[in-house]
Amino acid sequence: MFRLYIFAAICLANSDAAMSETKNKIDVQIDNIFSEISSNNSPGCSVGVFRDRSLIFKNGYGLANLEHDIPLSHLSVHRVASISKQFTAFAVLLLADDGKIALENDIRTYMPDLPDYGHKVSINSMLGHFSGMGDFDSLDELNEHPLKSVAEGPIRLGNEDYLSIKEFYDVVIKLPLKRKPNQSWEYSNFAYFLLSKLIEKQSGLTLRQFADKKIFKPLGMKQTFFNDNPNEVISNRVTGYRTINIGGYEINMTNLFWVGDGGLHTNIADLALWDNNFYNPELGRNPEKLIRQMNTPNSTHAIDGWVEVCERSVCQATGRLQDF
Repeated sequence: MFRLYIFAAICLANSDAAMSETKNKIDVQIDNIFSEISSNNSPGCSVGVFRDRSLIFKNGYGLANLEHDIPLSHLSVHRVASISKQFTAFAVLLLADDGKIALENDIRTYMPDLPDYGHKVSINSMLGHFSGMGDFDSLDELNEHPLKSVAEGPIRLGNEDYLSIKEFYDVVIKLPLKRKPNQSWEYSNFAYFLLSKLIEKQSGLTLRQFADKKIFKPLGMKQTFFNDNPNEVISNRVTGYRTINIGGYEINMTNLFWVGDGGLHTNIADLALWDNNFYNPELGRNPEKLIRQMNTPNSTHAIDGWVEVCERSVCQATGRLQDF
């Protein structure tokens, strides 16, 4: 028995050494990828690497705020744009899990103030981007550019003009479909915004409140929320920047403060908790069943759409990370 304990201790020590060597190698590889980002004078990014259900690397490169020389870390809070959609989709599935909606029902079953589209537009089709609803780049062809700035000119989707959630909703509910539902996959921010309003209508809670109650608090994601207030003070928030022609950077924050299609704020540490829920599900009446539903394409259109997105963007990143 004594010899067995010694053998186990030696193996454990050797295993720890091998793991440490592997980790150091990964650290160096990732540091090399982001070596062009100066931590002293440029914006950058937070990086997390997940392997075997664990966060094996976490770091920040560059500055979260240039004016105050605040460095980025895995705790820095980013507005993550369309990554928000997976949380909106999961919230919709939770709403269905609570019996508040049926995914195959027409969206107008629950939101009769939406226009008569002339076709059934199911919640399921909105989740999978085959609802026929349009997107920002189709505003001109849909309704002669209905988004207007306070100066009555075309609204600028940078950080110059702002709309409230109600103002944006009043625009979206006037828009016709871009094409018939269930024909093909086409990305639609408008559909996901309307899903946020569906959650509000059927639960009595805003998407921010619903997601906090049903997703973020149960998983311990303390720095994650849908930001629906443009004037909110957010601890550890990262400032957005863009380069300018004369050199250097200028602040470039979004003016989109409706939620559903975007608006989520989070950090690497919290995303590790979300990632773990895919392997050890905790949410819903039947967590295992719900996470399988979340991971299953809801139509062949959705599969085609994922292939298109992957070919266009996601797969472009794999070349630099293929050695991990």
